[in-house]
Amino acid sequence: MNILLSIIIPCLNEEDHIEKLLNWVVTACPDESEILVIDGGSSDRTIELINNKIAINKKIKLLHNNSKYVSHALNTGVQSANGKYIARLDVHAIYPDNYFTECIKLLETTQADNVGGFLEYTGNNLVSHGIAATLSSPWGIGYRTISPIRFNHYTDTVFFGFWNKSAFTRFGLFDTDLIRDQDEEFNYRIIKSGGKIYKCADIVILKFVRNNLILLFRQYLEYGFYKPLVIKKIGHIIKIRHIVPSAFVVYLLTLFFFSVNITLLIPVWLYLTISLYFAINQNNPLSSKIISFIAFPVIHIAYGSGFLAGIFRTLR
Repeated sequence: MNILLSIIIPCLNEEDHIEKLLNWVVTACPDESEILVIDGGSSDRTIELINNKIAINKKIKLLHNNSKYVSHALNTGVQSANGKYIARLDVHAIYPDNYFTECIKLLETTQADNVGGFLEYTGNNLVSHGIAATLSSPWGIGYRTISPIRFNHYTDTVFFGFWNKSAFTRFGLFDTDLIRDQDEEFNYRIIKSGGKIYKCADIVILKFVRNNLILLFRQYLEYGFYKPLVIKKIGHIIKIRHIVPSAFVVYLLTLFFFSVNITLLIPVWLYLTISLYFAINQNNPLSSKIISFIAFPVIHIAYGSGFLAGIFRTLR
């Protein structure tokens, strides 16, 4: 059978999510598909659950990623793929039922090398709902993910990725130096080399966020840490949303070395006032607003600290 679509799914310790995703994939994907699950050395029941699915559906194959990280898993999946098209799925996301057919149609009609849609954040407990509201706010990550105005357009990046396999011959594989942001760097490489990326308003993906603030801090610490390396590799100009959190962290550090007075504390009060404004002006329960108010500084301090450390690492 000729393979039309290869679906690659990196995972690590995903016993709570992998079975549900695979159940959806086998019903939603075209008949001429293969499903490549690349495990990074899970220590829970993830592999057992995958093997149970393999026993009843031969489309599913289990590959092993000895290097653990996502960029290695993606390259393993791409190099093992036999399909004309390749879709990368995230275990913590929910996709529209027509995701595969719609993306294939877009690749064929737009002549793009990568296609995708819009992302909305969601949660499954009290804390994660507050975190989702934070990430959806322009005060959270520097831009609004949920917008009433959506339209089809060529762009410079999309979430996750749905490619012509030929794109990896033209633009290379994912950069294994990057534990985070490897998809962003690859998309910039596509654009820089004359390729096209297309974003469709009819495709909306729900992304589950971290379930607690500690995991959120770690996630954005890593995002910040690898961002300078991405910027260096692609020759991209640093944006305001990259440096403002770092400047805020530097300011907080200076408070430890100077006698604290009311004047020096003005930026703190201003920051807290803005955070409170964006937390309150959300269409969420009070509990989510409180979590969101706390999550704002968690994200900003984590990202800013990581970005500063990443700058020193990249320069060195």
